[in-house]
Amino acid sequence: LVENTSERIFVIISDALRYEAGAELAERLMKRLNADVTLKPMQGVLPSYTRLGMAALLPGKITGIDEQGTVYVNGMPVRGIREREKVLQQEVPASRAFWVEEFIQLGKEKGLQAIRGQRVIYIYHNRIDATGDQQVTETYTFQDVRQAIDELERVVGRLAGTFGAKRIFITADHGINADKNHGGNLPEEINVPLFILGSDHEAFINQTI
Repeated sequence: LVENTSERIFVIISDALRYEAGAELAERLMKRLNADVTLKPMQGVLPSYTRLGMAALLPGKITGIDEQGTVYVNGMPVRGIREREKVLQQEVPASRAFWVEEFIQLGKEKGLQAIRGQRVIYIYHNRIDATGDQQVTETYTFQDVRQAIDELERVVGRLAGTFGAKRIFITADHGINADKNHGGNLPEEINVPLFILGSDHEAFINQTI
């Protein structure tokens, strides 16, 4: 995917954003932004929990899971954002990873400096599933989902406006079920949104980084 565009690519991964919430967000973004927005369903991993789902969204292959539950991609552990960034940079050296709060707090000047020369930016958003990296069974509230949609709308608007983002991908590591948890194989737990903002998006829809 990186080889097919000279534009910087932003990838937003929102923990536990189920497909229906993603569809609402996509509708909002189509109204707010002067850009093409394409929404597709994507099947997550089984079992549907954060550590495995986040690992699957990195370039490379999952090569193992140890007794402590640590997932390995290309032989490298991916327990947190810095280790995920190392895996990402192994495939795309000009890349960075940020928590959404960390990136937004940089402001315009420092933010532009942080991404200067970078081709791929991963941004992790964790409103719904705040305990996701600490345990396998996680819960959420409907208020968290509403706040997540609001936050993601603002973040995308900021990326497009302040940082001139032309290509933005948004997806999730897993979904959530009607009992407000996940970790199983129900469709609502494993079906997640994948949407792409930017022109000529159909050429990118079936590609990976």
